Amino acid sequence: MVFDRHYVNYLQEDLKVRKALRSMYPEAGVSLVEIDRQANNVSLTIHTARPGILIGRGGQRVDEMRKSLEKLINKKVQLNIREIQQPEFDAYLVARSIAESMERRVAYRRALKQPYSARLLPALKE
Repeated sequence: MVFDRHYVNYLQEDLKVRKALRSMYPEAGVSLVEIDRQANNVSLTIHTARPGILIGRGGQRVDEMRKSLEKLINKKVQLNIREIQQPEFDAYLVARSIAESMERRVAYRRALKQPYSARLLPALKE
């Protein structure tokens, strides 16, 4: 079995990028970050519940984000932002919502039942 000799470096870069995105935009609901590499380019596809927060007015925040990520990993970065159509069905976002509720000291039973509230139950019945 042949291992890529750059695997460790790529893994560390991936972790840095994911951590930076989630810390820069915690309110954007970033669920998944797909990272593709070609030669000296890195292509990021960010799946988010609120793309408007990442994009900003006229794409201003996208440019800022691209520059900060290029500075972080020293490679050319291409960003693609995809909206999650039904965030209430995304496991990561639901888990994050429950965790935030518990951090706000909401009763744990209420925090667990909250995702199954009025907007989720009708969607499940369809």
